[in-house]
Amino acid sequence: MVHRSTVTGTINGNSAASEFFADVAKVEGEVVSSGTVKIGAGSVIIGNISAASAVIAGAIKGDIDVQGPVVVDTSAVVMGNIKSRSVQINNGAVIEGFCSQCYADIDVQGLFDGK
Repeated sequence: MVHRSTVTGTINGNSAASEFFADVAKVEGEVVSSGTVKIGAGSVIIGNISAASAVIAGAIKGDIDVQGPVVVDTSAVVMGNIKSRSVQINNGAVIEGFCSQCYADIDVQGLFDGK
């Protein structure tokens, strides 16, 4: 696995790095990171993202599966589901999909079961 990957062009295929940054890039394939994935404004990702945390300012068509926090910035467009510990959605962001904080430390169902 590559330690840090910064993409400014086009990738056709899967990418794996401990940190991944797309800067006005186009990626067609899965992005996997053991650390942070940052998708800059003007970047387009067609594929799923798996990481420890993510900051999204570009466009993503795919699911986001992040063990930690996800920040969806004002310029972001996400067509897919988000699974994370927490999600911050800034005003202006567009999300077509479901958000689930399934990695949160809170027993959500227990709140309703009276446990």
